[in-house]
Amino acid sequence: MTRTRRTISESRFRRACERDPHDAFFRLAYEWAPSFDADRIFELAAPYLSEFGTNVAAATALVTYPSPRGDEALAQLPADVHPRVRQIVKEYFARRVSGDERARAAGRETTRPTASAAAQPISPDVGSSSAAVDTTDSSADDSDIAAAIRAHWAAHQIDRARAIEIWHALGIEPPAATGAPNDAFEVGFPPRSATPENPLDLIAWLADRSQRCAAIDVEASTSPPDYAFFLDELERASAGRFEARAVSQTARPRTVRVQFECGCVHRFTARLDDDWYDVRATLAAVNRALASVACPERFVELPTDDQVARLLFVEPRRYRGVARALFPAARPR
Repeated sequence: MTRTRRTISESRFRRACERDPHDAFFRLAYEWAPSFDADRIFELAAPYLSEFGTNVAAATALVTYPSPRGDEALAQLPADVHPRVRQIVKEYFARRVSGDERARAAGRETTRPTASAAAQPISPDVGSSSAAVDTTDSSADDSDIAAAIRAHWAAHQIDRARAIEIWHALGIEPPAATGAPNDAFEVGFPPRSATPENPLDLIAWLADRSQRCAAIDVEASTSPPDYAFFLDELERASAGRFEARAVSQTARPRTVRVQFECGCVHRFTARLDDDWYDVRATLAAVNRALASVACPERFVELPTDDQVARLLFVEPRRYRGVARALFPAARPR
């Protein structure tokens, strides 16, 4: 059932931003209907695009309420912006291109939302892990992951605060965290309820905030997919512990042969399925490379119900305990 959005004025939104900009921009994207136009949303969001902890929320608001100036700002974001921001922007522009092509094929001209349409977001699920998109042969199982985890949390009385407490056992708190751990993590996550409607949203937010997680769209938009980009995203999430150099790939009729250097030369064969990454083959090769240089961490794939793979860089012994507590019902993709 679609929830009715509550109208919010600019003055009230500005006050909400002063209290907690991260929370304000996420609620603008998911809960509120602004009485002000998309250009004004851009002016309010622009200063936060370069700030850790708020740039994901600001970008989510900008792609939910698009404007010409907002599009220009998103297209010019620096290369070192948060990986989740890059993913949000990439998916947004891919949808725009696809929509333009469909419109041209139908003989229509594309139009941008007018100011009066600002309260009607183009997609309430932008940037959310609740948009179910099948990515594997076991798509029916994937669609039930959130429900299974939600049932597990209810059975074991795991609310938002308890989930965050369990997550701390991973030992990957965000670099900017100060004060009490729960305060550092809880700032601004939507929604503010004790138990999120989709627990995977909370897990994804905690993972992204840790800066030890690579969020990668499994559908790359190019065929064969660019594995150098994939490895570069993993490198960004590894705090300098994983470095893939001299990356090369050779496409064959049904496979892609990938080679990279990390201590020594590593090679792996990935399935070629149009523009889809072979996540498992890539992680297996990268984790072998990490073992070869005596790195204690590995990349693990967090449960998800959409086509964004979240690959967490963590010590396996720590992860196993947290996984058993938070999502034992999930199955790896």
